[in-house]
Amino acid sequence: MTARQIAHQGLEARTQPAAKLEEGARSAARRLIATPVDAGATMARVALSLLIFPHGAQHALGWFGGYGFSGTHAWMTTTLGFPAVAAAVAIVVELLAPFALLVGLAGRAAALGIAGIMLGAISTHAANGFFMTC
Repeated sequence: MTARQIAHQGLEARTQPAAKLEEGARSAARRLIATPVDAGATMARVALSLLIFPHGAQHALGWFGGYGFSGTHAWMTTTLGFPAVAAAVAIVVELLAPFALLVGLAGRAAALGIAGIMLGAISTHAANGFFMTC
């Protein structure tokens, strides 16, 4: 075996773990953005989209009596004390994630974004109780 063949074998041995790691990362990314074909999951995605979209439209577009992006952003940063970037991301996620869920595009990522929004809402409204009438 020549020195060149030995060097080539060593190079192949070093690149195999990197290739496996890269394939693993691709597989994880595919699983993250994949949306299963399931009637129950589809109904849940549609229901969640229909519930969250009007709220996002209030915050981002000023529809349904909302204050629009600038008003909501100002409220979130001054009254709630959210960082400006986090407030902007939250408003955009509230508007776009329902569409992603509805069409089945990156359903897990959209659901994760909505879960983050809901955690923020819970922290904001916790003092008022579940129905905000207590």
